[in-house]
Amino acid sequence: MNNILKRIFEEQGFTNERIEWTIDDNSYIDLSRSFLSLPKDDRKKTEYYLTIFLKNPSMDQLEDLVNKKNFELFSEIKFSNIYIGDMDKNLSMLVCIEMSELENEEKIINGIYNIEEDQYNFKKYVLTYSANQEIELKEKTSQEMNVTKFLQEVVIDVNKFELFKQEVNKEALYSLVSKLFIKIPILTLNKVSIPLVNLKEIIEESLKEDSLIGLAIRILELDQLKDMDEDSIIIKLEGE
Repeated sequence: MNNILKRIFEEQGFTNERIEWTIDDNSYIDLSRSFLSLPKDDRKKTEYYLTIFLKNPSMDQLEDLVNKKNFELFSEIKFSNIYIGDMDKNLSMLVCIEMSELENEEKIINGIYNIEEDQYNFKKYVLTYSANQEIELKEKTSQEMNVTKFLQEVVIDVNKFELFKQEVNKEALYSLVSKLFIKIPILTLNKVSIPLVNLKEIIEESLKEDSLIGLAIRILELDQLKDMDEDSIIIKLEGE
């Protein structure tokens, strides 16, 4: 998954850097796959993203991430040669959690909430996925493809959405793609045309399985979108 995510960040105007960590490399976090995404000079918005990877974490490990590792990771970045002064207020963390079975996500859902609610050092986003979803996404995105364009095409495909809505399958590729648009702020639906009602349904349906529908509604403020023009809708989806 890290290679796909790196390509997404690169397509959105970032460079990806590896950090030479000095903290415990036997941690539940796979630091060898982590990377820091830095905006190129031509990006209008200054923002930085640390992406880390976990596999089947326990509740105790997720609590440790909030209460301890969170601070250790930030300290390592701050004292590295990659650190830039304005990172303090513009640094986010994408926590990627591979689950053997996505049904087990319910067992750690409170831990996921706690990570995303915690505002110390990083603004945090948690992306859960299965190995099967990762394999399918890799198979459908060759090195020559633009990953962002592929993801946009999937999420606005009415037929795929209808199939997903009829029988919500957490293991479906559509479920993962929908999550990517919610959990990665720089990944947006700009430059594509989609009926507003479909966008609303896509976001709500794809998040229903995570009990996050309330979050989707708050983010999109759907009751206001009907009175907004296309450019204003895009700005709101980007969170600016």
